[in-house]
Amino acid sequence: QLGAALATRMDKQIFNLGVAKALAEESDFVTSTAEIDNLDKTRSAKIIATGSSAATTAGAEALETALVAAATNFASKDVPFEDLTFFVKPEQFFWLQKQGALLDTDFNPGGNGSRASGAIYKGYGFNIEWTNHLPSGVVTDQQKNNYSVDGTGVVALAMQRDAIGTVLRQGVQTETEYDVSRQGTLVVSKVVAGHGVLRPECLAAIVDE
Repeated sequence: QLGAALATRMDKQIFNLGVAKALAEESDFVTSTAEIDNLDKTRSAKIIATGSSAATTAGAEALETALVAAATNFASKDVPFEDLTFFVKPEQFFWLQKQGALLDTDFNPGGNGSRASGAIYKGYGFNIEWTNHLPSGVVTDQQKNNYSVDGTGVVALAMQRDAIGTVLRQGVQTETEYDVSRQGTLVVSKVVAGHGVLRPECLAAIVDE
């Protein structure tokens, strides 16, 4: 349980960082000629997908259109089409299943998941995964690094594995101490790690506005 709690914390920080970078990219300052020359290919993307958060067939269609836009965006920036993942909230994930286009056996004769298995394997080059760790609303997480973000309207995050890096200073350590007053053992686990954006162009946030 302690390991799972640490993993959840790190997941949320990584998603917060990715979403914050994608949403703030339009206001970044250009500081060098190299950035100007390569501006379009080195910036993350904010993809507006109006109605994509709705738990309806129309919402699922809007989200699939946003998935196409994310794939197109990555291709235009020469992002490698390996290890691409489209992270989406559970409600929207299962409406993608219900809508069925990504499961259609006419277009996916080898099978691409099923409603029975609760899985969609791939779509437009992306592995499609649901997660509860995308930010919703304003999240304040001020550590040595700033993981705070306003995730209002965020429905999904498209990523390539090169987008964000993690430095692990100290692996998981667990300490225990018996507390007589509570007649129990206190267990604490800790890890020293930090995350940072390496390639902004490998990030695209899908936002319902």
